[in-house]
Amino acid sequence: MKTLYKIIALTLIAATGLLAAGCRDCPTNGKLDNQWQIMKIEYPDGTVQQPEKLYYCFYRDIVQLTTGGVVATANLTQKGSTLTMEFPYSTADKLTPWGLTLAPGEPTNVTGPVYTVEIDHLSDRTLRMVTSQGVTISCRKF
Repeated sequence: MKTLYKIIALTLIAATGLLAAGCRDCPTNGKLDNQWQIMKIEYPDGTVQQPEKLYYCFYRDIVQLTTGGVVATANLTQKGSTLTMEFPYSTADKLTPWGLTLAPGEPTNVTGPVYTVEIDHLSDRTLRMVTSQGVTISCRKF
């Protein structure tokens, strides 16, 4: 009888170990890995936009810009509070509604634009990013 209890106990320990070491991918970017709704975009010239139904979705090495459906997908690289987003299949003119702008004079119809943003504030409920062009993008967790 004691042998049966030992076998059952060892089986439960092994099963628990296997479940704990599952193959599910966990978020690697901490609080950033979420879907964020854009609440306000502030441009350096003082223009303010409050878009409806525009979202940033961050997860692991990917960022998606959505309007309910995916519009653009980028490769994401994070170094500290700096995010670099490379959009290999999109053009810059499609990404401007999300506050992503290029330097004056750069072509907007070329595929593969790269944007750098700095995380100015990140909490459980809010995210504020500033682009390299000085555009401030304020979001709430959705």
